[in-house]
Amino acid sequence: ALGSCPELDQLTLLLIERDYTIRYIPLCVIIIENKLTRSNNMKVVIIGASFAGVAAALEIRKKHYDAEIILLEKQPTLGYIPNGLHLYWENKITDLDSAYFITKKQLENQNIQCCLETSVEKINTFHKTVNYFQHGKEETITYDKLIIATGSSQLSQKISGSDGENVLKYKRHQEAKDAISKVHASKSVAIIGAGQVGVEAANLLSKQQKYVTLIENMDYILFKYFDKEMIQPVQQKMIEQGIDLRLNQTVSSIETEA
Repeated sequence: ALGSCPELDQLTLLLIERDYTIRYIPLCVIIIENKLTRSNNMKVVIIGASFAGVAAALEIRKKHYDAEIILLEKQPTLGYIPNGLHLYWENKITDLDSAYFITKKQLENQNIQCCLETSVEKINTFHKTVNYFQHGKEETITYDKLIIATGSSQLSQKISGSDGENVLKYKRHQEAKDAISKVHASKSVAIIGAGQVGVEAANLLSKQQKYVTLIENMDYILFKYFDKEMIQPVQQKMIEQGIDLRLNQTVSSIETEA
C-alpha cells in the first residue's frame, strides 16, 4: 500500500510479512516527466535501488516487457531490508546476509540492468541525461523516463553531532554489521524518535537487558499511526518494561563524553 505525503512526494511502503507483522518503511520517490507510456523501446532510468526503486523496476517490467530498465545504486549491494538488524535481534534470521528481499541476479533475470557503486552527480531534464561516477569514472546516460527513489537518511541536519562515531545508523547492511558488536558492548542505549522503527528497537534492546531511553518530540509514541488514547496502554507497558520515555523533548545536539 502506498500513500503520498506533501512536498517531495514522500511515500510510506506498508509491508505485511509472512507472520503478518506490519512494518512501515519510509521512502522517497519523485517521478520526472509524464506518466509511463507503452511506447516501444522506452528507456527508464531509476536512481536508487531500495524498496521503492526495485518495486518501480518490477512494475515497469510487468507493463512494458520491451522497456530498457536501468537501476543506479550507490551502495555495493542492493535488496537489503532496512530493518534487517531487528529481524536478527528477534532471532528470525541467524545472519544479516539473509536480510535481503531480492538479489541482483534475480533482477537481471528479468532484464533489469543494475549498476552498483554508482553515484549520481547531475541530472539534465532538458537533454534527458544523467551524469554519474562508477568506479572513479564519469559516465553519462540518456533516458526517456526518470524515477528518483533515493530513500530516506538517518542523519539529521538539525541535530549537531548526529554523524558521530557513537551514533549508530543501521539502515544498510555494513552499518548493521558494525552495530551488532557496538550494541553488544553497550549497557545503555538512547533512541531518538518514537516512530515504528524507534519503538520496535526500544522493545528489542530492552529485552537484551539494555537500559533504553526513548526520546520523542511529540507527547506520545507512534503518533503517525494511532490516536493518543489508543496508545496509552502500550506506553504504560513500555514503562513497566523499564524503558525511559522522554516525551515532548527535542534533541538539538549529541555530545560524547571525553
